[in-house]
Amino acid sequence: MRCIPLTAILCFAWALSAEVTRVSTPTIGIVADPVSGRLLAVEGVRGRLNLGRELSTIAVEAAWPAAEVYALVKFEGSWRLLEWNRDWVLTRTLDLGLQDWASVVWNPASSAWLACGDATTGCAIYRASDGAMARKLASKEPLRAVALADNATEALLQRGSVGLIWGGKDMETTVIEGVVAAAAFLPGQSRLAVAQGSGSLLLLDAARPNPAQIEIGEGAVGTAWAPDGRQLFIAYRDGTVRLYDDAGQNAGIANCECQPGGIWPMGKSGMFRLQENTKQQLFFVGVEDGVIQFSMLPGQEREVL
Repeated sequence: MRCIPLTAILCFAWALSAEVTRVSTPTIGIVADPVSGRLLAVEGVRGRLNLGRELSTIAVEAAWPAAEVYALVKFEGSWRLLEWNRDWVLTRTLDLGLQDWASVVWNPASSAWLACGDATTGCAIYRASDGAMARKLASKEPLRAVALADNATEALLQRGSVGLIWGGKDMETTVIEGVVAAAAFLPGQSRLAVAQGSGSLLLLDAARPNPAQIEIGEGAVGTAWAPDGRQLFIAYRDGTVRLYDDAGQNAGIANCECQPGGIWPMGKSGMFRLQENTKQQLFFVGVEDGVIQFSMLPGQEREVL
């Protein structure tokens, strides 16, 4: 008989400890499970990550999470804007209706997104505050959204085999010759890093294009600035990740023994996701004390975006 209350106390203590651990585990971002369609939290710290609780009760067909607490999701053919608070409790669901969005990118501040269609040729910039269209970009040819600045004015798009910088003082377009492999605006600025398929990195101000060119090698699939804007990550399809400082100097190189599909920021954690989807593992990259470090989510039984 004495074992029963002792067991109960131990079970209660274990449950309380588990609950405290769960509550104190930080959520760094969102991934979507394409099997169930549920949005799941990525929890933990660098080197110790796991998939956590569901962040939405609806099963989505597609999802574009922002770096902060927003996500665009496709649900039963229509689009919705989801917003969470800092505790990752869903606070707003805004119906955006039927949209022809084939490519979508958020700006670093998560205050606006750029969307281009598949059947339509134009693009548009939308505000996260109310989901309204802020500006429309007309085109006679199909465009692909690549990057959007925090001012929600300058944007980089791909048109065929050339890049287009749209915006600036006179809302004009500037052509960048060559295929754009990946690009990212510096947080809070119009400075832009463009990785080209030819193996060049262009550093320029979108408002006054006059690029500095650096050879970085072919195979880049994604690029992103660190939250402090002092370092630039470039991910390659062979698993190499290079780190450059804001002057374009090579500051480090490492290999994750994986196949990156791009590089996407995970909140303000300083970590970036390297795969769009994987049946085995999700890899994340960050930098600590100037050293590139990788984190990994263990393999799941089913595919995770």
